[in-house]
Amino acid sequence: MSLGRVCRCRNEDCYTVHVPPQRTVFVVEDDPELCDVLSGEIESAGWTVFAFTNPLAALAEIDARCPDVVLVDYRLPHMMGDAFARAVRDRAPFVHIVLMSGDSRVLRLNDSSLEIDLLSKPFGIDRVLSVLEGATAQRRSA
Repeated sequence: MSLGRVCRCRNEDCYTVHVPPQRTVFVVEDDPELCDVLSGEIESAGWTVFAFTNPLAALAEIDARCPDVVLVDYRLPHMMGDAFARAVRDRAPFVHIVLMSGDSRVLRLNDSSLEIDLLSKPFGIDRVLSVLEGATAQRRSA
């Protein structure tokens, strides 16, 4: 069963309901090898994956793709992960955001306005899939 979702249109003052054929995730990771591995494993688990090594390219696609979850690295070229999360929140307030980092200081990020999950590197794919499943379960119960 597909779940509908509400995603704010960036260039309009409206809300539009999108009903995707399956769960969608953006993977935003500047390390191309890690981005490919994560994307492949997540796709194998049944998700539709859009992978980006550039956060600006990912932001440009948020409105058109309106993912269920955004999995984003903290340290990125052009913009840090928390700034990226704020930009996603501005465009699509109902998208679930998971911030990945190997820096323990980042993992103590306490900005409740972002409403993000934090994922500590290194991690196994089972942990990533568990976080993604948890994110979609939270959406269904909200």
